[in-house]
Amino acid sequence: MPPGTEGEDRTPDVPLHYHLCPQCARAVPVQSGELYCVNDGARLLSACPACGAAITSPYSRYCSGCGRILKP
Repeated sequence: MPPGTEGEDRTPDVPLHYHLCPQCARAVPVQSGELYCVNDGARLLSACPACGAAITSPYSRYCSGCGRILKP
């Protein structure tokens, strides 16, 4: 164990998922609990509307599962 880590409670590496605004492309972690964009009021996407793949990057503009643009 590296020095200074004895007894630390470490959270396992869990991939982050994001909500994405289809209007302004603002991304927030799903854990934030936000459902609507604070910039323009649009409902945030939690997954690709075409195939249901999770949004795993805050920079996503296209789905990593099917390649479609992330818009409702």
